Amino acid sequence: MEHVMSQEETVWHLGYVIIGENNKIHELDFGKEVTESEAERHRESTYSLMELFTESPYAALEKRYSSLKATLAELSNPEQDSSSTYGRMGAIQQGVDDFLSAFRAFDDRTSRQLNKKFGAASPELQLFKRALSHEFDTSFAYRFACKLRNYSQHCGRVPFSGNVRGFLGPDGSKNRIFALTLDPAKLLGEFDAWGAKVRADLQSMTNEFSAEDFIDQAMTSCMVAHVKLVISQKEAVEDAANYILSLGSNSANPKRWPAFFTLKKDQWSATSKGQDISFQYVRLDVATHALQSLSGGAALLASIGYGETAT
Repeated sequence: MEHVMSQEETVWHLGYVIIGENNKIHELDFGKEVTESEAERHRESTYSLMELFTESPYAALEKRYSSLKATLAELSNPEQDSSSTYGRMGAIQQGVDDFLSAFRAFDDRTSRQLNKKFGAASPELQLFKRALSHEFDTSFAYRFACKLRNYSQHCGRVPFSGNVRGFLGPDGSKNRIFALTLDPAKLLGEFDAWGAKVRADLQSMTNEFSAEDFIDQAMTSCMVAHVKLVISQKEAVEDAANYILSLGSNSANPKRWPAFFTLKKDQWSATSKGQDISFQYVRLDVATHALQSLSGGAALLASIGYGETAT
């Protein structure tokens, strides 16, 4: 949160914002004077972590994936009206289109960010490209999603079939399963640009296959590539996150958030109310998320047989 003030001689302070009832600002504790370079380092550290984590192309893909999964879960709810299933297919189609767009953007936008930040020949960009190439070579779901995005662009919405099966459990409880499937023969007949590998994959299939399963597996491939990229920047991530966390804590009082203040030299005091003060929250949340993601990512790669430097 920031407020704009007139451009007069100012100083930086590191203090706290005290939150009162209804999550409104109750009091400002200006704390101690600090250098502008400390505030700038906080901004740069926060931006670099947000670019890699909370505001990354991968984070956008996760949101689309979660939204699609929620829509599919609704249709497996035993309380769902069966007559509404057909009407929900449009929402599923849109959800798949959104997922495929974010799937493509994950590659394109991440590559562009890495090129801008590190350069076209950088180890970071090359590692990311190798990671995606590995997924294309080893995962049908990933390479199929790549080509299905092209299908969606050139042929319109993906031709899914939705099937609902309801049944009673041993205890008499109602159960419902919604299955979203794709017909490989229909896909081959409607689109020519599958590429040799995906065409061979589809030709080898004799039955319809689960669309939700392939989406889950394609998402896993993207997650693996993202985690490899994160781990390749482990030292920079830890340095940025630990610096942010060193600036303060709200663990003792969740209503007391550390913040940088921009103050006129004759304006600061121990506390203040009602003044037009510029401040920036210290992003403890972003730093904590980054360290948790780094730790969890390393454990994930180990659990599925990848080393930290695996390509």
